[in-house]
Amino acid sequence: MIPIFLFVAGRCRRFMRNASIQVKRTTASINPEFESCLSGIKTAKAFANEAAELNKFNAANHKYGIFMCILSAAVIAVGGALVMREELNLIDLITFSLYVTTFITPIRRLSVIL
Repeated sequence: MIPIFLFVAGRCRRFMRNASIQVKRTTASINPEFESCLSGIKTAKAFANEAAELNKFNAANHKYGIFMCILSAAVIAVGGALVMREELNLIDLITFSLYVTTFITPIRRLSVIL
């Protein structure tokens, strides 16, 4: 039983690692846009370029919002498929879904505040 468990755990670990790397890459490509918009607020106000900066910020915010929705749906879809193939148990799917929610919640709050 232990070799089977180790095989399944290793396979799930590889899948989760690849998914985590993809999430980090996507987040890394979006974060500079937010940082640029937020750090450039004073400069934009100084040059009366608020409308253009607001449009850039809204575009990045929209892209990030779509990513957050797709991320949750992807976790449920892929996790559900793995559960049906018995490569992942339901507890692990719920745990991973909670991890994603824990990751997303502060970012959503920040985007609502701004």
